[in-house]
Amino acid sequence: MLRPLIFLLLLSAPIHAVQYDFSSGWNLFSPILSSPAPVETYFTTIGINTQNDVTKIWNYDSSAGWTSFVPGEDNSGSSRFEQFEANKGYWVLMNAARSANLSDAYSSYSLLLSGSGWKLIGLSSSQSVPLDSNNFLLEANFSSGSINDIRKIWGFDGVWTSYTPSEASNSLASLDPGRAYWFLMLS
Repeated sequence: MLRPLIFLLLLSAPIHAVQYDFSSGWNLFSPILSSPAPVETYFTTIGINTQNDVTKIWNYDSSAGWTSFVPGEDNSGSSRFEQFEANKGYWVLMNAARSANLSDAYSSYSLLLSGSGWKLIGLSSSQSVPLDSNNFLLEANFSSGSINDIRKIWGFDGVWTSYTPSEASNSLASLDPGRAYWFLMLS
């Protein structure tokens, strides 16, 4: 008796992780995640060895000031942090250049831009968001406040780039995955 031959072909869409290239020296970085993650665990997941590759990490919060993470030290004190948080930016001092594959799982974002002064922010998104009135600067994106509260956005990728809403020509055109930005808020 002839038996039918059945082929089962499983297809899956290729996963395209977001590549982030850390340079030797300072990097403005924002992890792509939806909930807090321990720094050591997150870096191990993306292929960075904190003991060998990272010298120090800084975070700035306008209400708490500067806090830091130092590999191999006790980071539980009041001026230290142990976990990366979604939508926050970090200054990472690297000992050597490294490439990392970040998550591609998060395509949306939400930012808390309340209060005045400087904010160190990241999108926690795997998608670039253009800085124009059809995307990030769409007034409907602001649950409180206004796009007019943004005075300046600075980015750093080896060189400083900036966006000023009132200027026609800007060197920063989008907010990109893995990158962190300084926002200067009016109110």
